[in-house]
Parts: sequence; C-alpha cells; structure tokens
Amino acid sequence: MRKIFGQSISPGTSFRSILALAAILAPLVAFAGNATDATKAASFSNTGSHPAGLYNPVANPKAVVIFEHARFTVLTSRLIRMEWAADGKFEDHASFVFLNRNLAVPEFRHSVTSVGSGHSISIETEDLKLIYTVADGSSGKFTPQDLQVSFKMDSTDVAWHPGMADTGNLQGTTRTLDGALGSNTGEPIGSGLISRDGWVVVDDSKRPLFDSADFRFAQGENSPWPWVMERPAGERQDWYFFGYGHHYKQALGAFVTVAGRIPLPPRFAFGTWWSRYWAYSDQELGQLIRGFRENDTPLDVLVIDMDWHVGRTQLEAMHKIDQSGQGLGWTGYSWNKLLFPDPSAFLSKVHQDGLKVTLNMHPASGIQPWEVRYPEMAPCHGHRPRNTEIRSFRYYGQEVRNELYEPHASSPGKAGNRFLVARLAAGVEHRNAGSQSNLVAELRPLQRSGA
Repeated sequence: MRKIFGQSISPGTSFRSILALAAILAPLVAFAGNATDATKAASFSNTGSHPAGLYNPVANPKAVVIFEHARFTVLTSRLIRMEWAADGKFEDHASFVFLNRNLAVPEFRHSVTSVGSGHSISIETEDLKLIYTVADGSSGKFTPQDLQVSFKMDSTDVAWHPGMADTGNLQGTTRTLDGALGSNTGEPIGSGLISRDGWVVVDDSKRPLFDSADFRFAQGENSPWPWVMERPAGERQDWYFFGYGHHYKQALGAFVTVAGRIPLPPRFAFGTWWSRYWAYSDQELGQLIRGFRENDTPLDVLVIDMDWHVGRTQLEAMHKIDQSGQGLGWTGYSWNKLLFPDPSAFLSKVHQDGLKVTLNMHPASGIQPWEVRYPEMAPCHGHRPRNTEIRSFRYYGQEVRNELYEPHASSPGKAGNRFLVARLAAGVEHRNAGSQSNLVAELRPLQRSGA
C-alpha cells in the first residue's frame, strides 16, 4: 500500500492492464513505423493504387481456383486462403481480421488428376505445394486425410494437414487482462502469427464480417465507417495458411498487407493514465488533477471507472432489478448526479486542464428502463417508450448505436469525454459475435480524428 497525492493506492488490475497493454502495443507500433521495410522483405507487393485505409477484399480472379465446394486464393507464394462451403457459396466481404485480398498475383500452377474414386487438385507456388483430394460422394470438407500443404524450411521438408498441432507457436495475446498477475493470465494466451514450426493457420471461419472495407475516416467521427455483420448461416471453413518458415519479418509483412496497416495510436495514449476503481466525485477528481500539477507530474488521460453512472446502491434504493441477469449497476448509461451534478461543466474543466477523459463501460446489460435515454432507445428494440421490460442488448444494430451516441447532454458518448473504455466482462456469453466488434469500430473514427 502506498499513497499518491494523499490517495491510498494498492496496485490494481486496471493499472496493470494499461501497462501490459502498452507492452503489447510497443512492438506493434514499432513494426507499423517500419512497415515499408517489412513489405520489401516480404518480396511481394500490394496492387497498391488505393488510398491509405481503403481496401479491396475481393481477390484478383486470376489468383482464385475453385474445385468442387472449395475455393483457394493464392495471396502470396507463401500465403493461401482455403475455403470450403457446404452450399458452395464463398465469402468476399472483408472480415474483422482480413480486409485486403486484392494483391499482385504470384506465379503458380494448378492441375486436376483422378485419384481412385475421386479427384485431386494440386496448386504449386514458388514456395508451397497444396494438394486437396475429394472422393466421390464426399462433402469435401477439409480433413487431415484430404488436405495437405508442404514446403521446405531451410533444408527440412515440412508437411501440414488439418488438426496438426502448432507446438512451436510464439503466441499472441489474451482476450482480457482481468485477473492477470505477471505472466499468469486469467484466460489462455492465443496463438500468434509466427511459429518455430514454420507455419501458422489462422481460422477465420467464425469471425464477423464488415459490410465495407473503407477505413479512411477522412471526416473523422462524421465519416461513414464499416459496420460489422454476421456470416451467412451454413457449414463453412475459412482458413489462411502462412508458410513462411523462419522468415518471421516476411510473415508479419504479409499479415499487414492482407489485414491492413496497424494504426499508430494517438500521441496522448503513450502518456500517463490515471485509473483507479473508486467512486470519485467531480470535486475529488479535480483535487487529484491539481495534485499532479502541483507536484509537476505529467498526466495525460483521466480514466473514470464505472461509478460515473448510476450504481448499485442507488438502484437498490429504488427497488430496481437488472432484467438481463447481470449484476445490478454493473451496466449504466446515465450520469450519477450525486457524484457529477453537472457532467458537461466537469468535463469542460478537465479538458481545459489539457487532459483526455475516458469512461469505463460494461455494456452487457443493455439499456434498462430506468436509463435517462430509455424512451429514445426503446423503439430501437421494438418497444414502446413506456415499456418496462427489455430484450437482449442488440448493440450491433446501427439504430442502437445512433441513438446511444448522438450528441445529447445525457449521452456518455458525446457529453464531452473523448473515448470510451468498453469492457465486456470475462465469463459473460454474448449472443452476437458482432456486438463487441461494432463497439470497437465505433471508436475508430474518434481515434483517427485526433480526439
């Protein structure tokens, strides 16, 4: 336990999370700044005529091979997209990860041969050889028996097939840092983009899609931006095979080319953040800011935790019940006027002090009937304004987003704070894969506009 400016502080998860996030972003930012060198090292080029942030998810037809219910797209000599669809319908929308598939077509050849009671197709680039076999009467779904990609890593022959364990993967990140203590994370760290085994397969089969690939945000937060949509129903496989051996820089360069340039966070994000799970009042936060200034200590971002909105104690006193089954007061969109009598005046003063402000949000419970904006939000959910019941929170609907973040004094998105920290708590099952993604997409224009 230590004191900072008169506040008793014990190291909290929130602050550790910020430090850990900075550690994760640092190498990505460094790589983004050096993306030109990485692209050169990858020995391939984008078709490259589009403005920065405007991508084309539809591959050049010359790079595409369709065989039965499978489609293979040769993106580079070491990167192949492999799709199978039970209905034979393939996906050309940008996904939440892969935005740009229209690349310069690498040299490759393909051939079809008869194999027993079926047929086999072979696709061979300068670096990879893919063989896919479909027996008569088979669905053709990718299995260890019918699909193989082989290549040479240094002087070693490597052959991959579906289900093969990537034991040499150098790992990526984890969904949440809640409960993390050092290297012990609350949830496992997922696979990354490079592996000592020489290959990585990214399974994009269930990730949501974007309805557009225009990420320029030329007009800041007033720009139209891509909206997340669900994938079509039906059984599908959508995989990306990276066979870069130990050429790690080339693998990362390839990823940047198909996934889009990694945006550099705004400058203030690299400054000092204050974050503490504590029910501060506007006056206490003012004293806190003065303490930093009087002690000549830098402060750039003020994180106001969940007590900025009406909380559990007040709701219990009003005999309210969270109809979504979440903890009462965990989600909220109405300012706590006991702690912040005049939110706009408070935020204006904080901005005059040169700080950015963010509010912590847990949107799992949706818009409850007691929220100030409920009468305006109810029609978005098919309710009458005086209805006292809620349905599941459909954040992924654009009409919900438009109502929630339009510039009204009671709206947390526009009351003067510059961005939101959206936290979907670990262990909460979300009914739509796009809900969190759209919240992220919602914040991107604010970042681009220098908010």
